[in-house]
Amino acid sequence: MSDDSIKLTTMRLRRSQPSVIYYKFVVIKASHFRRFVVLMAMLGLAFSFLPTANAANRYDSYRQRVVVIGPERFDLDVVAINLRNPKLVVQTLAATTKTNCYQQPCAVKALRSYVSNKKVMAAINGSYFCPKDYASCAGQAGSYYWMVYDARRKVFVNEQQNQFNNGGLFIAFRDRTVAFYPDTKPFTKEGIINTVDRNNLTAAISNGPTLINKKKFVLDETQLDTKQRTVKSNRSGLGIKGSTIYLIVARKATVIDLGYMMEALKMDFAMNLDGGGSSALWYRGSYKVGPGRNIPNALVVRTR
Repeated sequence: MSDDSIKLTTMRLRRSQPSVIYYKFVVIKASHFRRFVVLMAMLGLAFSFLPTANAANRYDSYRQRVVVIGPERFDLDVVAINLRNPKLVVQTLAATTKTNCYQQPCAVKALRSYVSNKKVMAAINGSYFCPKDYASCAGQAGSYYWMVYDARRKVFVNEQQNQFNNGGLFIAFRDRTVAFYPDTKPFTKEGIINTVDRNNLTAAISNGPTLINKKKFVLDETQLDTKQRTVKSNRSGLGIKGSTIYLIVARKATVIDLGYMMEALKMDFAMNLDGGGSSALWYRGSYKVGPGRNIPNALVVRTR
């Protein structure tokens, strides 16, 4: 009798022949029985590694998607975070210990260093900055002029500089509510920042350009430099749709392409983040994109 015949033989037997089923198993050679036991053990081990429904993951997910814009197909890495998760905390973190990183050197670190807390489920790189591998950044590596809230220290970085910025602003609070400003300047210039309850604020990050506002494509191409308009590279972005926030990295795309992708994904609000060599996306223990270069700030999602 061959090893394969065990299953085939028992399938042919009728329920009226239980003694035959017993007999067939008894006469199996010991060597065949040992192989059968090993096979069952291997199957049990394999099933233990099959993905199972995890209650902790029901509020978040990662997937790779393809978006078609005209004749072009774009690959996207997408992390979706449901704000209805009662244990959710959305944070922005800065590597610096300063409150001003405009035109002066500031600390940077790998995205992985922002997610050292085991409760972190996802993270993405933050605002544009001046990397040390750019000759034009000599003497001010790590500097940036976008406003970012450092949740660890509960302070804003570049608060004063923000009144001159053109770009969007995403903010989040301890109660899991979020807000989006298509133009970040009034937030500081008109004193809106002074009305924010900083004890409950957990995240605030500005960057440009704004891509989608109130479901409408609002990207102003005049704000873009040549590289943003023409270079096909990794492009990171933040989107909001309903009660879900999306951390997205598009591959081989321009910033304009990213804007149209956000529109195709029917985002309510969306903003561009730093891209190219700075793009990095982390989800549940590993990089999905990156690691990329060291960065001065990041948006991090964790549980309490």
